[in-house]
Amino acid sequence: MWPIPLHVEGTKNPSDEQLNQWVHMDGRLRGPGMRALGYTKHGGIEQIEVFETQPPRAGWGRVVVDVHSIALNPLDYRFRRGEMGPDLMAGPRITGCDFSGTIARVGAGVGHVSVGDRVMGMSRWGTAAQQISVRANKVVKIPEGLDDSTAATIPLVALT
Repeated sequence: MWPIPLHVEGTKNPSDEQLNQWVHMDGRLRGPGMRALGYTKHGGIEQIEVFETQPPRAGWGRVVVDVHSIALNPLDYRFRRGEMGPDLMAGPRITGCDFSGTIARVGAGVGHVSVGDRVMGMSRWGTAAQQISVRANKVVKIPEGLDDSTAATIPLVALT
């Protein structure tokens, strides 16, 4: 049984139990930047924090997504702990590979999705943010009747 969504606004250093739940974000920008969940150095759960970063841009072949939900996988924990090599995924780094959300902007050369489409997808890293920029070929429309939290669990799991 999957855990319930966890809203992270105002959270700093969430517990292991909290990070094993879905992380749910509303995708709205606040102030000059945007909020993201990540780490600045390798280590345990105490390294996770919520911080501000710059909003992304839609480049050629890319889309910007307002993130609604992410799913954390064992791969995310291994990156944070430095188990994939000391230099790989060194901080500061936004965590997360899988996501669901709504298309906010579409870059040139993208034709299969439009602004406002509900999508799910994956990126190599950095999906635990209010907005992300990803290659358009890494997103697909969410089927009717599938909620955001469930959609975020599908991409990496479907590949393995």
